[in-house]
Amino acid sequence: MKVKLEDIIEAIEEAMGDLNMETSAYLNLKTGKIIYNTYADPSMYEIEEIENIEEALDDYPKWQREHIKELYEMCMDEEDNYIDLPNHQYIYEREIMEDFIDSLENESKANQLARCMDRRGMYSMFKDKLYDLNLEKRYYEFRDKKIEEAAIRWCMENDVEYEK
Repeated sequence: MKVKLEDIIEAIEEAMGDLNMETSAYLNLKTGKIIYNTYADPSMYEIEEIENIEEALDDYPKWQREHIKELYEMCMDEEDNYIDLPNHQYIYEREIMEDFIDSLENESKANQLARCMDRRGMYSMFKDKLYDLNLEKRYYEFRDKKIEEAAIRWCMENDVEYEK
C-alpha cells in the first residue's frame, strides 16, 4: 500500500502546530488512512475498556461514531497495522527557522531574524520580521521543502511506501 506523501506532510504540520501534544496521528499500514486522536476524543484507555463497540457507539453523537469505531479498531489491532506518525518532536519549527536564517546570504537580514529568536513571542516576531523583510514567500517555500524532506525521511525510516 502506497501512502500519499501529502497526507504524511499534513500530519506533520498538524503535529508541529500542536505544542500541547493534544493530537496524535496514526497510519493504517493496510489502508493508508490516517487516524487522528485528539484531546476531545475519549482516551485510549477508555476505548480499550469498551467490550462491545456497537453498543458503546450509542453513547456518542452520530458525527463521532465512525471516528470512535476507527480508534477502537486501532486499539484492538493485534497485527501491528498501525504506526505512530511523527509528532512535534520529530521536526521542530525552530530548527527550520534557524536553518532558514543560516541559508540567507544577506547578513543584515539574517541578523534581524536571528534577533527574534530566544525571545518571548519569537514565532510571531519572526513571522512579522519575515514580512517586513519581504522574505515571507521564500521562508514558506523553504519550510515546505524541509517538511517534505522530513516526511520522506520518516517514510524511509519506517519502510512506508509513498507516492507524490
